[in-house]
Order: sequence, then structure tokens, then C-alpha cells
Amino acid sequence: MAVVKCSYGHAIFCYERSLVIMDVLTGTTVAAPPFPLSQLCYRTFISPEASPNSYLFVSSPHCLYAWRVGSPSWLHCDSLNAHLIKEMVSFKGRVIMRMRQKLYTVHLTPQFHVELLRLDCRDYMDLYVLSGNLVACEDTLLLLGRNGEVFSIDFSTEPAKYVIVEEGGLKKWAFFLGEKRTGQPRLLVNPERMGLRGGLVYQLDENARVCSYPVDGNQHEELEPEPCFATINAHLACNPTSFAAWI
Repeated sequence: MAVVKCSYGHAIFCYERSLVIMDVLTGTTVAAPPFPLSQLCYRTFISPEASPNSYLFVSSPHCLYAWRVGSPSWLHCDSLNAHLIKEMVSFKGRVIMRMRQKLYTVHLTPQFHVELLRLDCRDYMDLYVLSGNLVACEDTLLLLGRNGEVFSIDFSTEPAKYVIVEEGGLKKWAFFLGEKRTGQPRLLVNPERMGLRGGLVYQLDENARVCSYPVDGNQHEELEPEPCFATINAHLACNPTSFAAWI
């Protein structure tokens, strides 16, 4: 089996229609029922904070499937271009999904279905910005745009709206992104206690080395290896790996 995703402290292994979830801290593994189809697209593990249930989500070209850990079968939602799913995050007990530049709410009960999340997009927010990374930060859901802009999503209005985060508003968080989206975007509160710096994105490059850049900066500039991860970077330089992701 091959590792295909890391999400919320779990690694997802896959071989053909077989899927296994492993808790990387304890080594505990659990196997899902065989996937109904042979073609698997997006895969991720979600553990909603407000729910005792954890779910494995897998998409096929036209359906989104969900397996509640411990249940005997898969739920599925038809009539969905599920192969276009880019990421899913758990935020305040709800599951938010990004498909291309649009966001959706995934409802697990009483019936499994997906609903478009109405969002007021400002005129200056182009499609490139909207294809950034979603990160759940305490009471805030952030969109890390690809041009250095960062937005929070205000759910207190109808429709919800994007609110730009002012410079310096992210100093208490450090963010961790993978190069090939194999890992769920993660964050660390008050990173100084671990020798890291706030307001930075720590990213795995194409060689699995750790680089960093300001979260409100330009990520397309040539990145330098992060000195705080010098030992890891030196090891990876001598031992090329086929898989690396933040846990």
C-alpha cells in the first residue's frame, strides 16, 4: 500500500479499492470496507470537533463518498463533479469543501448531501486568489491567497463574506503546507515556544525540504531552506524520499 494523504494526525494508505487509516502517534490502524468503485480521486480524513464521529472522504469522478469510522458501509452523494475537489477542512463542527474556486458545506446528517456556501466575493478577488489554501484557525477560517493576501471568512452575514486580514494579523500563527497537497494544511499557535516564528508559512518544496516565507508575502520567489529545520533538510538531501507531509 502507498501513503496518499496525511490529515489530522492520520495517514491514509491505499491499494486499488482498499483503504487503511493509521494514527501516526499510536500506530493504531483501521481498514475501511472496500471502496465501491475502482477509480479513486480525492481522499482525506476528517474528525469534526463537535462530533464524536470521524469520517473518511473519498471522491470518484462523479460522486463523493463518506465512511464513518466503524460503520459497515459507505455513504454517497451523486450528481457532483467530485473529481474537482481540492480540499476539505473541519471548522466548528462543520465540514467545508473547496471545489475549484467555490466553497461547499458537507452535511452528514440527517442525509448526506453537499450545499453551495454562498459567499460575497469582492471585485478585486480574482480566481487565482480564491484557489488558495483553507486553514481552520481557532474561531477563524482563513483563505491563504496565492498572491500574499489573506482573508478570513465572516459567517455572521448572509451571504458570508471574505474579509481581508490586515498586515501583522497572523503573527501568533505559523502555517505548514505541503508541496503536492498530500498533507492537510496545519498551523501552530504561538510557535516561538518551539523555536519557530509566527507569521510564516513553512512549506515542503519539490525535494521535501522545509522552506519558509511570510504568509502575506510572495510564495513564487525562490525559497531558501529553513535554518530551523537544518537537520531534517540535510537528511533529506542525502536520503531522497518519495513521500513527505506535515502530520
